[in-house]
Amino acid sequence: MDYSYVVQKKQNHLEIQFSGSLVGEAIVFILEDISWHEVRSSQAGLLWDLRDADLTAYSFTDITRLQTYDAEEVSRVSATSARLMPGRKFRIAGVFGSSSDHLILRLWEAVTTEAEDLERRSFSNIEDARRWIAGE
Repeated sequence: MDYSYVVQKKQNHLEIQFSGSLVGEAIVFILEDISWHEVRSSQAGLLWDLRDADLTAYSFTDITRLQTYDAEEVSRVSATSARLMPGRKFRIAGVFGSSSDHLILRLWEAVTTEAEDLERRSFSNIEDARRWIAGE
């Protein structure tokens, strides 16, 4: 896999700037590398900046595989988030760079876990994504 990423801890979320080929294994590797502890401590959510990513290899299999991963991990994240921000769901935003990427991220939104304490949404504008995660 050919990709790179930078993680920035923002005031109320963790932000991952990703470039290169995006596949499910890359996402799992990054989340395990930064550890869900970091994600949990980010409070409100996680923002994937995918504007420089190549999503052409991202498949429906990757999406469904990540559902299983989410189901295992998100309850821990959400429990911490709920204590820090009562009444608020943990939010994951994906920021896309092209119309074809938008279609892939819309599928990612639709094929999500059944977790009541998790929201996913795709954006074309990173500032809109940041505001959404912050609850503005």
